[in-house]
Amino acid sequence: MPLPRAIPLVPLLAALALLSACATKPVRAGSRYVITAPKSAFYKYGPAQSFGPDTTLTQGTIVTMLESTWGYCHVMTESGLGGYVASDDLKPAPPAPPTPATPKPVIADTSRKPQYYSGRPKQSTIRPTPGGPLFDMNDVPMPLPDSSPSPALKPKFRF
Repeated sequence: MPLPRAIPLVPLLAALALLSACATKPVRAGSRYVITAPKSAFYKYGPAQSFGPDTTLTQGTIVTMLESTWGYCHVMTESGLGGYVASDDLKPAPPAPPTPATPKPVIADTSRKPQYYSGRPKQSTIRPTPGGPLFDMNDVPMPLPDSSPSPALKPKFRF
């Protein structure tokens, strides 16, 4: 290939080399990250919002990654606030401390035979009042009042 024909390919090859060097590695959604900058701007609706950052996150704040893009990452704070932070201000968080081990459940002794009660069932010693109601008023739920308006109270429409 002659040299004059190869000259237009040089800028194309340089652009491809630059793009391959800037590739971002995929980030798994739900992974934890920590803010590394002393103060990082936090944008609720995105970095292009017209009124500037909504708040700032301080160094050491743990966030959950929702989506990683070229310059900013969509994150959620531990308090549930979602927004965007600069990718340069984030690094993977150290692993969470292990949760304390739960005590082993106590298993009942299955070697013993189950005990069955074979005696006479107990009867109540309370006797009803002669001539009194069988049930107390609070024993039976009262029916709810009908919530539909009566026909006399319905509004009359004119057409």
